[in-house]
Amino acid sequence: MKKSAKILLAVLLLFPFLLTSCSEQKSVTQTQKVLGTICTITVPEENAAVLEKVFDELYRIQSVFNFYDRNSLLCQVNNNAGIKPVTVTDEFLYVLQAAQVAGDLTDGAFNPLVGPLVKLWDVNGKNPRIPAKEEITEALRYNSWDNVEVNVPAKTVFLKNRGMEMDFGGVLKGYAADVINMMLNREGVPSAVINLGGNVYARGKSFKGGAWKIGIVEPVFEGTDADGKPNSVSKGDKEKLIVKVKNQSVVTSGGYERFFELEGKRYHHIFDARTGYPSESGLASVTVVTDSSIMADCLSTAFFVLGKEKSCQVIDRLRKSDVKIKAVFIEDDTLVTVY
Repeated sequence: MKKSAKILLAVLLLFPFLLTSCSEQKSVTQTQKVLGTICTITVPEENAAVLEKVFDELYRIQSVFNFYDRNSLLCQVNNNAGIKPVTVTDEFLYVLQAAQVAGDLTDGAFNPLVGPLVKLWDVNGKNPRIPAKEEITEALRYNSWDNVEVNVPAKTVFLKNRGMEMDFGGVLKGYAADVINMMLNREGVPSAVINLGGNVYARGKSFKGGAWKIGIVEPVFEGTDADGKPNSVSKGDKEKLIVKVKNQSVVTSGGYERFFELEGKRYHHIFDARTGYPSESGLASVTVVTDSSIMADCLSTAFFVLGKEKSCQVIDRLRKSDVKIKAVFIEDDTLVTVY
């Protein structure tokens, strides 16, 4: 790993560090749709007033990084691709550099420069489709970090080629969870569950005392193709297993949340930036457990693309750098591996 990447990795790990405090029995929960998903925050009843601040902050983060809002800072960077550098904030640089570190750690399996692919496939939109090979080839032309010019002292970001676009969908919920966790620490909230569309950060002790118990959903496999692989995987309503955590993030990536179907085959929203197609790594879902939510978010996405074997190699490298990390792999044949 490059020296600069190691330094930034250390910063990422320190970012969400918090003190464990006493728990409260009674709690209050608030749910709103923000960051393109359903976000649910649960805090002790005596800290209920903080929830308004929490959701205000989530909406602020959304306004900065919204891929579809022309007024967002992210869209300003994208819209000026091939034209000029754009002045950004320290926050923007932090998220961008976190994405770069994740890409470096995973040999490019995590890559936010998939904006053109996101628009091309339109999995989350009204007109999803399978693009022609020529379109995919064109979309992949500029998805290298060599085409991104970052000037940290000047706080500018420049996408060198017209048509380039960044999409921070694979990192933003993790970043937001870390930010909210730090906010709750400043506000003196001892325990909380931050659930941003399945990206969970469990703060302090549970309201019953002891560790939080976070369930990992069991995917539902439907039909098989000629090779015996499932045609589609859906989100089930049962828990495959439970993980116990304190002051840690539990993030799951799977192809069953957002997708479209065509001729009996399901196409999901997690793209392999190396091929231009939805990932086909043999995994139904990947769950990452670690201290940093932004890291867990990036790595769960990258591991879903990499597959189990290569992901375990990344985990081994991280553990040699004293990173506390575990992963749960659920394969298309329903095999579960905890590593």
